Amino acid sequence: MAEKWGAPLVTVRQGHYTESYYMVFPQPQWEERTARPRKLAVLFPGFGYSCDKPLLHYARRAAEQFGYDVLPIFYPADLPTWDKAALAHSVAACLPSALSAARDAVHMARERRHYTELVFFSKSFGTVVAGALSAELQWRAVRNFYLTPLNQTMPYMEAAPCEAATGTMDPYLSADVRHQMALLHGVTLHICPGANHSLEVPGDAAASVRVLESMVESYLRFLAF
Repeated sequence: MAEKWGAPLVTVRQGHYTESYYMVFPQPQWEERTARPRKLAVLFPGFGYSCDKPLLHYARRAAEQFGYDVLPIFYPADLPTWDKAALAHSVAACLPSALSAARDAVHMARERRHYTELVFFSKSFGTVVAGALSAELQWRAVRNFYLTPLNQTMPYMEAAPCEAATGTMDPYLSADVRHQMALLHGVTLHICPGANHSLEVPGDAAASVRVLESMVESYLRFLAF
C-alpha cells in the first residue's frame, strides 16, 4: 500500500481483502481559519501510477498549499488484470469496482466534514473513474484536472469544463483524439511535446523535470481559480 498520509479515515473489509482510505488534513494555520470554506482534493491513481508518483504527489502538495484536505483513492486489490493490449476491455472490466471504492471514500469524507468545494486530480484510468463519479455527483461543485486522459475520458470532458494534460508521445491517446479534446468547449488542454504516458520525455531527464514544473504551475493556477 502507498504511504499512509495522516490518520485512518475508514477501513472497509469486503470478502478477502481490506482497503483503507487516509485523509490528509491541512496544516494548523489553515484549520484556524474557520471562516474559510472547506475544500477537498481527491487523487485518483492510474494502474501502475500511484498517488505518491510525481504528477499526483505534487497535485497533493499544491492542494495543501491552498488549504485543501486531500483524499487519495485506493482501488480494490481484486480488480481484474490490467491488459494494456486490450485497453478498452480493461477499462470496462475494472471501472465498476474502482468507481464503487472511490464513491464510498468520497461519501465517507463528505459525511465527516461539510465540504463546499471538490477538486479531482486523476491519472490515466483514474480519469475515467473521476469522470464517472463527477457525473454521478451531477458536476455540482466538482472541478476536474485530468492527467493523461484515455479515449474513454472524452464523454466526461465534453460534459463539463475541465483541465487536462497529455503528451504528444502518449501511446494510449491518438493524435486524432488529442486534437478533438483540444477543440472541446470549456476544456483547457496542456499538450507536452515529446512526453509519454507518464508525462516524461524519454532519455531527457532535464526536459522531464521542466514538464513536471509546468504541470505544477498549472495546478497552482487551477486551484487559485
